Amino acid sequence: MSYTNHIYHIVFGTKGRLPMISADIRPRFHQYLGGIVRGLGGIALAIGGVEDHVHLLVKLKPTINFSDFLRDLKSNSSRWAKANGIRKFAWQRRYGSFTVSESQIVKVTNTSVNRKAIIVGLILNLSLKCCCRAMELQSTILCGKSKLLSVARNAGWRIRCTISTRLRM
Repeated sequence: MSYTNHIYHIVFGTKGRLPMISADIRPRFHQYLGGIVRGLGGIALAIGGVEDHVHLLVKLKPTINFSDFLRDLKSNSSRWAKANGIRKFAWQRRYGSFTVSESQIVKVTNTSVNRKAIIVGLILNLSLKCCCRAMELQSTILCGKSKLLSVARNAGWRIRCTISTRLRM
């Protein structure tokens, strides 16, 4: 019998990094994101964020295509946001995705509770800005993909970083 444990930390922001997820709607929005994750066959371990981006720690079955999962998560949550009064809501096309070992889940979540974004500790408390800037960049190579991996290795973290971008050249 095979054993798999696919745990991802996913970060994505609002289009143009506009502050569209207000504090009053944020808890319901995060709950809805968790419902979408469940509906797509995953388990939401933690969800958080601020007005211009979200963080999700999710566990996915190996049969789930990650790109399809993310497309459905973003499109369904965008529809919900528009239906709940956030006009012109949209997500950026890019995202950050990091795999997390089972042994780091509690540490990641506990470290992050003191921060407004639930999973910030996963990105080593200093590389979040790098990741978020990477998602904003339109015409330059990713800010710090190699730097992020280097920082992770130096800190003793074992993460594999996948940052998807569609750069306009």
